[in-house]
Amino acid sequence: MRSSTGSFADAEQIHFESSEVTTGPGASYRYTDSDLTPGRYTYWLIDVETTGKETVHGPVVFTLTRSYTVYLPVINNGE
Repeated sequence: MRSSTGSFADAEQIHFESSEVTTGPGASYRYTDSDLTPGRYTYWLIDVETTGKETVHGPVVFTLTRSYTVYLPVINNGE
């Protein structure tokens, strides 16, 4: 979940990842949020057990001060 206001009530789901683990302790997951403009963002992770029980983790606050566009040269070997 991500919010640009800092409020969980305004947060939107930005990704869903199904579990890689069927028994035992959890696994590691990674997500890159690339749809951002400069600003302050608050994130929460919600895990949902097979019973339907939800646990909210967070918040984690991140401030993006700049965004960059990288242009790579086109090399065509003189053709």
